[in-house]
Amino acid sequence: IGVKSLIEKISIFSRTEPPTNYRGDALSFPALQEQLSELPWPHFYNSIELVGQLLRSEDGKDPYHSYPTRHFQRFRVDANRFFEEGAVGWRLDEHCRLQRTLPAEVSALEASTNRACVANSVAVHLGKARGFINQHPCDSANAIKESVSAIEGYARGISPKSSTLGDAIKTMKKGADAPPLLLDAIEKLYAFACDEPGVRHGSPKAENVTRADAEFTYFISMAIIQYLKSKEN
Repeated sequence: IGVKSLIEKISIFSRTEPPTNYRGDALSFPALQEQLSELPWPHFYNSIELVGQLLRSEDGKDPYHSYPTRHFQRFRVDANRFFEEGAVGWRLDEHCRLQRTLPAEVSALEASTNRACVANSVAVHLGKARGFINQHPCDSANAIKESVSAIEGYARGISPKSSTLGDAIKTMKKGADAPPLLLDAIEKLYAFACDEPGVRHGSPKAENVTRADAEFTYFISMAIIQYLKSKEN
């Protein structure tokens, strides 16, 4: 893919100057190593995705498919091994995107929830939440907002006359399908998202949520949706 060209592309998106003398044939690869070693982590991750995209594009230029995705797949395997050895929680997927790794149980829950909600806006909210978690760096506040919006969207589908998740839960409490204390727990998650600065509403206070908060909210939102679905059925 061209080391010199790659250095220039990385310099453009990272808004940094290329290393000195990178145009020399004997110095270009050491210059790339120097550049990567000095990049902030978000730009390093972006560089991994960029290399994957370039390799995948080159693989696709073979009209006879004599080596389908050979270069990209080899790079993907090596990159993911590198992340695994460094205990980094990212993996490069088949579309050249770095994805946050999930426990097998959570991945199964994610797939099941998305299948159940594919026809409505709930899956869109969950997709956005996953995207915010995968960003470099993680956008924790928006991930939490979208996760709770997914719960709200599903609950309002069950209770069409409700304008908020809080209203929907009040309607559910009037029935006998779900224990009130469990509904209280769902309501408290909604209250957390509404009260936390910068999550669902603008605030003069700084955001104080972390990736762990975002991932927990994402996981629990899918579990809640599955729970509400079981009660609905």
